[in-house]
Amino acid sequence: MKWRLGIIIFFLFIASLASAEQVATLTFSPDGGEYTGTIFVKVFCATPLAKIFYTTDGSEPTESSWRDWGSITVQTSCTLKAKAFAVGMSPSETKSAEFTIITPTPTISPNGGLYAEPQRVRLYSESISIPIYYTLDGQDPTIASLSIANGKRVLIDHTCTLKAAALRQGCELSNVASADFVFRTPVIMHVRGDGDNANDGLVWASAKKTVQNALFGLIPGDEVWVAAGRYLSVVNLPIGAKLFGGFAGNETECVQRNPRANRTILDGSGRYSIITCGPSEGSATVIDGLVLQNGTPNAVYCDRSFVTIRNCIMAGNEGTACIELSPCTRPCVIENNLMVGNQADGIVTRYPSGGEVSRTISNNTLVFNSGMAVNLGCGSGTIRNNLVAFNGGGVYSGGCSSSGPATMSRNCVFGNGQDYAYPFPSPHPTDINVDPLFQDMANGDYRLRWDSPCIDAGTNEGAPTTDLEGSIRPMDGNRDGIAITDIGAYESPMPVQIDILHDAIHLQPNKLVHVAILSDPVFNALNVDPATVFFGLGNAQEIHGKGHPQDINSDGLTDLLFHFSCAESGIVPGYQTVTLSGKLMSGEDFIGWDRLTGISK
Repeated sequence: MKWRLGIIIFFLFIASLASAEQVATLTFSPDGGEYTGTIFVKVFCATPLAKIFYTTDGSEPTESSWRDWGSITVQTSCTLKAKAFAVGMSPSETKSAEFTIITPTPTISPNGGLYAEPQRVRLYSESISIPIYYTLDGQDPTIASLSIANGKRVLIDHTCTLKAAALRQGCELSNVASADFVFRTPVIMHVRGDGDNANDGLVWASAKKTVQNALFGLIPGDEVWVAAGRYLSVVNLPIGAKLFGGFAGNETECVQRNPRANRTILDGSGRYSIITCGPSEGSATVIDGLVLQNGTPNAVYCDRSFVTIRNCIMAGNEGTACIELSPCTRPCVIENNLMVGNQADGIVTRYPSGGEVSRTISNNTLVFNSGMAVNLGCGSGTIRNNLVAFNGGGVYSGGCSSSGPATMSRNCVFGNGQDYAYPFPSPHPTDINVDPLFQDMANGDYRLRWDSPCIDAGTNEGAPTTDLEGSIRPMDGNRDGIAITDIGAYESPMPVQIDILHDAIHLQPNKLVHVAILSDPVFNALNVDPATVFFGLGNAQEIHGKGHPQDINSDGLTDLLFHFSCAESGIVPGYQTVTLSGKLMSGEDFIGWDRLTGISK
C-alpha cells in the first residue's frame, strides 16, 4: 500500500509543477506602429499547442475572444491585445500593441499641370467605398470640406490648388494629396501646305507647313487646324490636343470648315502609323475631319487614351489594324467614320476598358476591310447605328471584359465572311441583315441610296448630331413625319419632290432651266434657303439669288420656283436624271431629282 501512495504523491507533485508552469510570452510582427492601409499581424508563441486569442477593443483576451488562426487582420486603428492558453498551464502574459491605420493617400489624376480647357479630375483611393474630402483654396481638407465618392471626378475650370484626403471608417484621415492646376486661353495652330515651319502658326497667314511642327508645345485643350492638301506625316498627338481637318484656309471658326470639299489627307507612306496618342484622362484627345491613308501598322494607335475619333475617312491602310485602342479609364468614342479597304481589321480594341465606362462605336460605315470590321478582342463596348458590310468578318467580342461582351443595337451587318464571330456578340433584335444599297459602291460612294433600308433605321439615343459630311442628324429620310438617325456614317437627305417644267431642254448658252420644289401636306417649300440650292452636276445656283413662290401644280400649296443657267447645270445630250439639293432654313439637308432630255443645239 505504501508504494501506491508514493506513486499518487509523485503524480500530484508533477501535476502541481505543470499547473504552475506559464505559457511563453507572445511576440507581434509588426509590433504596433503607424501604417497606411490594412496590415496583417503575426503572433508567435514558443509553447507548443498553445491557443492564441485576441481583442481589438482594449479589453482583456479570454478563451471566448477571437481565435488567431495564423494572422490577425488590422484594418482600423486599435489596441491589439493577445493571450495564449494551453491545457494544464497558466495563460501567458497579455501582449499589447497600439496600431494606427491611416487611410491611403488618394490619387489625383491628372495630377495638375497647365491646361487650356476645363479638366474633369478623378480622385481615387486604394480603399473602396470611402469618401474623399477636397478643397480648391489651398487649405488642407477636413471632414467638414466638400466630399465626393471614391473614383468620381471634380470639374476644375480655373487656376487653383486641389487638395484631397480620404477617410476610411475607423481610420485616421489620410495624408493630403495636392496638385496645382493652371489655365490659359486655348491656342489654335494653323497648317497649310504652302506654310513655313518658321512661322508662329497662330493665323492662316502665318501657318505652319507640317502638322507635327504645329503640335510642339501644345497643352490639353489646344487645337490644330489643317487646310486641305496631302501631307506625308507621322503625328505624335499630345495629350488632350485636338486635331481638325477640312479647312479651306480662311476660316475663323471651326464650324465653317467643309471636310467633304476640303480633303485633308495625312499619308503614312506605307511605313508608319499615322497618328499615335498617349495615355490621357482629364481632357479628350480629338481626331476629326481627316483622311488617313497608307498607315502601317495602323492609321491611329491609342495607348490608354481618352480619345474621340470622328468624321474621318480611313482607307487603304496596310497594317494589322485601322484603329487600335489599349486600356482606357475614360469613355472612348469612335463615330461618323468611313473605314474602307484596309488590309486587316477596321476597329481593334485588344483589352478591356479599365475604368468608369466602356467604349462607344457609333454611326460608322465599315466596308471591304480584309479582317474583322469591329474586333473588340477582350474589350467591351456599345456598338450602335453602324453599317458593317462586305468585310472579311463582321463583329467580334471575346466577352472577357468585366463589363461583359459588347452591346449591339440598330446595326446593319451584311455580307461579311462571318457576320457575328464566336463567342460574342449575338445579333440584337434591332440589327438588320440586308443589303445597305449604297449610292455608287463601284466608284467608292458609300452614301445611302434613296431606297436604302438603313434610312431612318437607327436610333437617336446617343447618336451624333451631324454626319461625316457635317449634315444635321437626324433627318426624316423616309418622309414619314418622324426624324430618325440613319445607320452608318452618312445621313440621307430628306427627299423632296421637284418638277423640271420642260422635259426636253435645248442646250443653248443662254437657255434657262425652270425647276420647282413642290410643297406637300408635310413639307413647305417656302422653308427652303435659296442660297443653298444647287442644281445638276455643275452645281448651278439660282440666277436671281432667290426663289419665286408660286403654285406650280395648282394643288393649293405654294411651291418655290428656281431658274438655273443651262450652261452651268452640267446637263448633257440625252435622257438623264438631274438632282437638286439644298438646305432648309433650319439647316436640314434635302434632295430631289427629276428626268429630262438634253437636246443638242
